[in-house]
Parts: sequence; structure tokens; C-alpha cells
Amino acid sequence: MKKQRFSFLLVMSVIFMLAACNSNKDEDLLFRGEGESWGAEVYTGQTTEYSDKGIAPSIYLKFKGSNPKVVEHLGYKLETKQGGLSGSEYTLNEQGEATPDAEEINKVVPSETKELTITVDWSENGREKTEVIVLKKKINLTRMNTYRTR
Repeated sequence: MKKQRFSFLLVMSVIFMLAACNSNKDEDLLFRGEGESWGAEVYTGQTTEYSDKGIAPSIYLKFKGSNPKVVEHLGYKLETKQGGLSGSEYTLNEQGEATPDAEEINKVVPSETKELTITVDWSENGREKTEVIVLKKKINLTRMNTYRTR
């Protein structure tokens, strides 16, 4: 009887542990970080119903300078252990924001990821600049964009 009870408890423990490990599998993940010149967010939109929420996977870059018109040749490279994404020649809007296409982001950012690195390259007043920003995992399931509300 004790052996059966122990076996039952062991099996249940394993099931709960596997469920806990798998619980992040389809989460929407938000990563945020700031550098000297840029704020950045990456939203993975990993759940299949992201279109129902009206929030698609995205990368969001916010220039922190006072005049976004000086930024030219904006590009980025997002790196993870599973791969990366990159893009170039983006233009900032009047608020100094850019939202590069990131439909493939959920393929390179698994749910267990704790941080990402994004490298932002741009030209400002004819000088090439680069900034590396570490993005930390902030929340799951909900997007709370602090840069757009400033």
C-alpha cells in the first residue's frame, strides 16, 4: 500500500512539474530595455490568437533625442540563442518611433528566454552610431508600452 501511494505521489509530482515547465509555451512575452539614445521593446505575440487581441508580434524603437529628424539609416539586429532578426533603412515618425516588421520573432524567442540583445545602428548628422541594449523579460500576456505614453 505504501509503495502504491509513493508511486502515485511520484507520478503526480512529475505531471505537475511537466505542466509547470510547459506553462510558458504559448505565452505572449514582452521585453524592454533602454540605452543612452534608444528605448526598445520586443513583443513576441506567441499565442495563435494574437490577431484577435489586435497586437501583433513587434519590435518598437524610440529615439530619446530631441530631434528625430537627425536619425538616418536606422537598422537593428536582434540576437537570441536560437537565431536572430535584423532589418535596415527604417524611418522614424515625428515622435521618434519606429516599428520594424517582426512577424517571425516568435520563431527566434522561446518562452524560457529571460533577456534579449538588440543592436541599433543609425546615422546622426553624418556620423555612424551603434548602441547595444539588453532587453529584460518584463511581463507575460499583456502589453504595456511605456515609451508610447511618455
